[in-house]
Amino acid sequence: MLRILSENKIRGITNILNGLENQIIGYGQGLFLLEDGNFTEIDENIIWYAIKYKDFLLYQFENGANINYFNLKNKSKGLIEAQNTFLFKNILFDNQLLISARPKNLILRENLELQVSEIIGRIPKIIYKQYSLKVSSFIELIDNSNNSSVWKTEFSDLLKNINAKTYGPTQLIGNNFFFFLYDSSRKSLDKSTYCLNIDNGELIWKNNKFGGWLCNFNSKLYTIVDNVLQVLDSNNFKLETINLINCLSQLDVKFDGWKKTFFVSNTKFIVEKGYLYFTEERGDRFGIINLKEKKLISFAKLEIENNEETFIGKIMIDNKRMYITDSNNTLHVFKKPEVTFSNKQLY
Repeated sequence: MLRILSENKIRGITNILNGLENQIIGYGQGLFLLEDGNFTEIDENIIWYAIKYKDFLLYQFENGANINYFNLKNKSKGLIEAQNTFLFKNILFDNQLLISARPKNLILRENLELQVSEIIGRIPKIIYKQYSLKVSSFIELIDNSNNSSVWKTEFSDLLKNINAKTYGPTQLIGNNFFFFLYDSSRKSLDKSTYCLNIDNGELIWKNNKFGGWLCNFNSKLYTIVDNVLQVLDSNNFKLETINLINCLSQLDVKFDGWKKTFFVSNTKFIVEKGYLYFTEERGDRFGIINLKEKKLISFAKLEIENNEETFIGKIMIDNKRMYITDSNNTLHVFKKPEVTFSNKQLY
């Protein structure tokens, strides 16, 4: 893959702006906007977190509770005074931004006015219709109109284990809510993926053979364990296994009669249009696999300046590029192989 550019001082990256392929936010030792292949530094301070909301970039300094903003249209800056807010704990709700704060949560409206929210307690995992879904050691659906509980399910009751805990992202597809539970004490091998009807909490499906870090694309869920990709069709709960061991064996490292097996990270991967964009577990290599043909079509190694500890931080893609951060707080941008540009669903 062709590396287009790189920029250090970037600890994190956020979602592609407006769905466009030529804009991305980078933050860390400053706030950066990557647009048309060029970096623009918006703020030189250490940035704790940054997101996009409407036509604004919202960000917080490392030791600041107030919210700073940058207007993407007129390039102006400003400050929203809001003590004890936590911008990194937020969710889009009714076209407004719900932000975690003390003593009460806040709603940020389109004109950047802050108001007290009627949703109390922890920021919900998901906003669904007029409801909030809260996830802790339990799952609870709250009616936002009167703050009453619609239904509640304890994880320990589902897994039959008092140490039951979620792992990885939860996924809502239609009205089906998927999540993976495991024994956090690791005293047993208890684990399962569950699907609940979010409207009434009814258990629809569970499986102890499928699970892990759930990646969602086009109504299918994907997990990777030991270089084996599992695929769950959420429409009919059909399971499929794609063994990538032979495909990835060419990335094994051999020296002096000893072999180091290449393992795909089970948390830092993306599936899109029949292609698997993967990274190395505790390593600095990454690549793309055609899942239909089980063929490795491209791979590369990051050039990481800090040799003491080298690993990949985060991976994102758009139609034509891959964005990867590394352990040296550097953002690398690569051009994807042209075979992946098509909007056609390969697999």
